[in-house]
Amino acid sequence: MNHSPRPRCLPMFDIDEHRPLRGSVNSSSTNIVQQGLMDALIRLFALAITVWRDRPRRDVSETDELDAGSLARGCHQKLVGIPELTEPTTDVSELRERFQTLQQLRAKKPSRLLRDVESAAREATLSVVERVRNAIDGEIGAGPHRTKAIIEQVRAGLQTVHLPEPDPEPLTRFGRVIRGLVEIGRHRSTLPTKTFEYVEQQLSQRALPLYDEALLALAGELVVVDIRRELAELDVFLDELSGRGHDFARNLSEVEAALEELRSETLRASRQSRASVLLEIAGATESEILAGLLARQKCQDQRELVEVLLQKWEADLRVRAAGWLPPTATLGTLLTHISPKTIADSFQSVVEGSLGEGHTLYEMIERSGIARTALDLYERAEQLCHLRSRDIEPFNITPCKLTIVRLPQPVGRRDGQIREELARAFSDLCRQEHCAVIEAPNSERHVVSVIRASMGWPIGIEAGNTVMLLAYAAAHERGHMPHLAGVFDESPDGSALPSYLEMAPLLEE
Repeated sequence: MNHSPRPRCLPMFDIDEHRPLRGSVNSSSTNIVQQGLMDALIRLFALAITVWRDRPRRDVSETDELDAGSLARGCHQKLVGIPELTEPTTDVSELRERFQTLQQLRAKKPSRLLRDVESAAREATLSVVERVRNAIDGEIGAGPHRTKAIIEQVRAGLQTVHLPEPDPEPLTRFGRVIRGLVEIGRHRSTLPTKTFEYVEQQLSQRALPLYDEALLALAGELVVVDIRRELAELDVFLDELSGRGHDFARNLSEVEAALEELRSETLRASRQSRASVLLEIAGATESEILAGLLARQKCQDQRELVEVLLQKWEADLRVRAAGWLPPTATLGTLLTHISPKTIADSFQSVVEGSLGEGHTLYEMIERSGIARTALDLYERAEQLCHLRSRDIEPFNITPCKLTIVRLPQPVGRRDGQIREELARAFSDLCRQEHCAVIEAPNSERHVVSVIRASMGWPIGIEAGNTVMLLAYAAAHERGHMPHLAGVFDESPDGSALPSYLEMAPLLEE
């Protein structure tokens, strides 16, 4: 058996769709004309980036530390701390033992000692390379816009690093003295005692500095191997850092785009201010905003002002990046890795938190009149439909009336006091209904909004109500948005639905 589909009726008459709502609701909000603030924000951001770029930067000279001679001496100090390589006495057998040990090490004969000396050389080299890497990373972090120039400077410095070839001569000289001691020992019985003792003492004394030279040469040979490997890794590291400069440039461009979009949204909001649910309040001009900032921050000019803002901005970004970026991260690093939207929001918050007297949301409301503003918002949030005389006990309908006022956090010095006065004004208006004053989310820090609802009666009682539909059409003609934005898919911006408006004159006839 075929069933024809149920005809689609107008949403306002579809009881099944509206049954969960069980009431009527409307809202209103302030509409601050913030073009002056947005223009000042764009100007200050551009100037802040310029001032930050112009800060003096130092050259990266740490590549000078990658000197084979200096690294060899550092490695030598570690080698003499190994028991088998400590400075020997003049005892011939001990000197012979040291010579044999150095021969085995140069031959790379696998042993625990070879692993120890190679580890010491690696540690001596890596400690210096780590300082070089940190210095490069720090400079690029402080000035990512200079990434290309920094990398070119570092690569030029690395090309001057000299890696000498292994020098066997120090060990050969040490070996000659050791062989002389061995040879003179063979003739001990044929030489006068004093002569033998004198010659042996002289050769032993000569062997000590030669051993030190041979050990230093071994250290140099070991660190050259490590330096060569680390230079190759540094080259890869520089390639990785070059991408950071591109990330910074892209991120900064997206921050600027985000601020421009914020200004565009502000202008669009101002153009919608003819809606009856929006209460327009005049904001300050760009020049007034800048003058107030200079006065409050006690700055002589805008460059001095942005230096103050830069410090606050950097601190705010560090708080937002806590847990995933180091607490000592530079502003350049923060601007490279934090999302553009977060960066733009942070700069806006810092500027708004630094505004001069009279330019915050609450101060502008005070200038317009606290009681008058509260009354305007309250009346604009009047519900779209009423039960009139039907909300009575004989009909078993007893609705609950609720007003929700959303107030943003205070920003300026006097905002807290004004906020309390505004909350009291709303409470005075809601004596016959429940009034809840709640804190608005950060995304609504420029808006005071009011929601009024009548809950506890079935919307189905209004099905086919001609009076309600005619009032709906009349509200549209007055410029009143009859729906809440986002409630119905058919009306995402809250404007009247054409199907309703077409039905109204038919019912009126």
